[in-house]
Amino acid sequence: LATARHLADTVTATGPGRQVFSAGPLRIAYGGYRAGHRHVLPFLQERARAAGLPTGPVAAEPVSRGGPDVDVLALGCSARRAAALPSGGAVIAPFRVHLVLPLAASGLPQPVVVSRKERQRFARERVRRGWALEVTRSSHDFGDFYHRMHLPTMARRHGDAARSVGLRAARETILAQGLLFFVTEHGERRAGMLCRLDRTRRVLT
Repeated sequence: LATARHLADTVTATGPGRQVFSAGPLRIAYGGYRAGHRHVLPFLQERARAAGLPTGPVAAEPVSRGGPDVDVLALGCSARRAAALPSGGAVIAPFRVHLVLPLAASGLPQPVVVSRKERQRFARERVRRGWALEVTRSSHDFGDFYHRMHLPTMARRHGDAARSVGLRAARETILAQGLLFFVTEHGERRAGMLCRLDRTRRVLT
């Protein structure tokens, strides 16, 4: 939840539909979920700089009832709390988006409806390209995936705005509770995905 509190600086039009503050830094603060300190604050600063807005010191301390004296206040919170907050001048967005795969009681993915033509096309491609699935929880394999696949992919997609959980944290919080998948082509690893396994709810995230 990002709320514009007050913007006392004057603004100057720099092009169609764009305005930039001409004096004083943009004051940003964050409160709520800890992950936001690593992801939300740096992202807001980077976006402000890209828009030509100078930013002042950011505040990452717990937000008081009255709120800090800032221009933009970002709160990472539950949907219930967000619904109870003032809505004027606010933007509510998902804090994090997950891709979830439900599993059947057998541990395999639940059946999905795929057209016969698409299944046949995939079967031909799998044979032609020698596709196979490799499942591992090896720390060595994870290091290979993290440095050779994950970090380069994030850098290509997001550039300076890329945000990744550190190697050790990802190993201890995701790999320890999940699985690492590789798609191989004629025995060579071509793609990978790290997933957390929730055995109680039977879902892969």
